[in-house]
Amino acid sequence: MLDGLSNTAFVSERLIAGPLGTDIRRDPLLLPPTFPESVTPACVAMNRTSPGSSRTSIWAPLGTRWLSGVLSQSVYYHFLPPNCAWRDCDPEDGAGFALVSARSAHFGGVHVAFGDGACRRISSQVDLATWRAFATRSGGDAITRFE
Repeated sequence: MLDGLSNTAFVSERLIAGPLGTDIRRDPLLLPPTFPESVTPACVAMNRTSPGSSRTSIWAPLGTRWLSGVLSQSVYYHFLPPNCAWRDCDPEDGAGFALVSARSAHFGGVHVAFGDGACRRISSQVDLATWRAFATRSGGDAITRFE
């Protein structure tokens, strides 16, 4: 099936931050203030070297102030796969250039609402190219298997 509304992700599940150090899926790494193009390499480096919590203070833990409109509070990105083992990253200046994955408390996948109104469970093991293709609306990507 070619790309279109039926293969364009609009909304996915995302866990909000919890008490410090209780669940790395909910406890982002806190990056120093940075530019958008620096978030991904900084997040990769911190995930490789900082297994423990680095969130000591943050203007609002991820997802707890979604109504504010700040990107890191209300969105997720298709850069990393769903339920990625790596931790989300949020610059401490709250600028919104976070690296946030779709995450769910459901084992093995997340629920995603697509542009045609369908809601499908997408496996945490989905091919990364397919997962990224879901974020495009007219890339002409042939999406075959996603569960």
